[in-house]
Amino acid sequence: MIFTVNYTAKWRLKGNNNYVWTNCKKLYNLHTCRFINKSVKGSKVGYWIGTKFTELSELRKNIELIPKEILPF
Repeated sequence: MIFTVNYTAKWRLKGNNNYVWTNCKKLYNLHTCRFINKSVKGSKVGYWIGTKFTELSELRKNIELIPKEILPF
């Protein structure tokens, strides 16, 4: 039995475009094709992006909407 799931990426990280958030608020790494779980370090909530832990408050400043591309056809 095979299931196919499609996710639509809506936001991306400004400094690293390999990390995108879907409409259902899941973080996905396009380079490794894996979902990244939200984690807690001490009392702060955030994500491990590469080898660096980044808090949600810092991520909110560095997120942008993915611009729509205009295709010639």
